[in-house]
Amino acid sequence: MQLNQLKPKVIGVDSFFDCEGGLYDTLNCPQLLDTLGNLMLSNAIQEAGNVVLVSKLIQTRALASKGDSNVYDSIEYSDLMFRKYAINSYANLPTDAVYQDDVKLCRSIFPKIPVNGKDELAFSVQLAMMI
Repeated sequence: MQLNQLKPKVIGVDSFFDCEGGLYDTLNCPQLLDTLGNLMLSNAIQEAGNVVLVSKLIQTRALASKGDSNVYDSIEYSDLMFRKYAINSYANLPTDAVYQDDVKLCRSIFPKIPVNGKDELAFSVQLAMMI
């Protein structure tokens, strides 16, 4: 089944497709072994033309050392073969959780956040704008 078979107005993918740490070898990044699967996903994203991929706002160590946790200066994206055919938007929701597996309670959302002088849109906002 193709991503765009049912003609959705927008397709949101809240998942990263990257090799963590930028290590592009099959020992550190086993998903590279699935070459055909990666090419098929990239092609499906390209053919759909209306895919929003999640990105992650991050701070460099220099900025983090200044102590402001609500200011970001970098963005982590999925690998180029996927993101070049999609729109990217961040999915950072403010919670008090320390670990990813912790129970999270989020009572606020930031629709846009400036990163290096450019406003980046939240994942949910980008999806809503495309409907």
